[in-house]
Amino acid sequence: MIRKIVQGARTELLKLQSSLTRKYNRYKGIRLSSTPYVSGDSFRALADHIFDDLVRVDSDKVHCGDIVFVQGDDLTEFMSECLADIQNPFILVSHNSDNTVDERFVELVNHPKVYHWFAVNNVLTHKKIRSIPIGLENRWRHNNGIIQDFDRIASSLPLKKNRILFGFNLHTNEAERRPALAALERCKVADKVTLHSGEYRKALSEYFFVASPPGNGIDCHRTWEALYFKTIPIVRHSRFFDGFPDLPVHFINEWSDLEKIQVSKLDEIYRKLSPSVDTTPYIWMNYWEGLLDRKKQECIRNR
Repeated sequence: MIRKIVQGARTELLKLQSSLTRKYNRYKGIRLSSTPYVSGDSFRALADHIFDDLVRVDSDKVHCGDIVFVQGDDLTEFMSECLADIQNPFILVSHNSDNTVDERFVELVNHPKVYHWFAVNNVLTHKKIRSIPIGLENRWRHNNGIIQDFDRIASSLPLKKNRILFGFNLHTNEAERRPALAALERCKVADKVTLHSGEYRKALSEYFFVASPPGNGIDCHRTWEALYFKTIPIVRHSRFFDGFPDLPVHFINEWSDLEKIQVSKLDEIYRKLSPSVDTTPYIWMNYWEGLLDRKKQECIRNR
């Protein structure tokens, strides 16, 4: 009895410690990287300068080849407040936003001081821009992006079910997600779940496939969460995915394509795509860090 009380008190103390640590980090503006996993704050941690709701860029201190991280919601503000004062070519990274990078930002990508741009939710086609993944939710939220959970589950994956998992909030994108929900509810090889984030991660690891319709933005955390567990995301094709050649996802034209899909077809698709999960570079930060470093060195050489 005493042992149970001590264990319970220890658990509550750890929870309190974790909560206080998160609050302190948020107060101090500490945003921890999710490395080796991709996340917005993993990219943010690589920056020489930051422009977001916590920090502002000192334009005079931006040197040739420096990495400037801009929160996607603040791109327009960055253009009006800082861009004209930056005297040296730099590498731009935009993330931590659901906003789409599209034709509205042609002026920014063409700016002579922007040597190259790595952008989340990008649909622009330009030689100076490269799409990057949304990846996991940032660690400071302590909810869907708990890297210890990904480490633990990925290290010992269970035997998978040859079925499609689905469960998502309709209200983040009703136009896309309501047709997806209707089709999946008619699909005989799909299972709907409503789970707490920790339970959801475990369930995600147990399936061959997960339906991943876009939510607030065109990219979706669910797509990248799945790949860490060798679960294949099912997505409707869009220009966004052109930035990730050979990404192991199953593309459909319409969600209704899933209504009559058979187990045998699912098995065929999974056997074809799953080996590529082990070799795809896009889900690991060391790949993106290498690309950023190469662009940085190229910028310095070409000054």
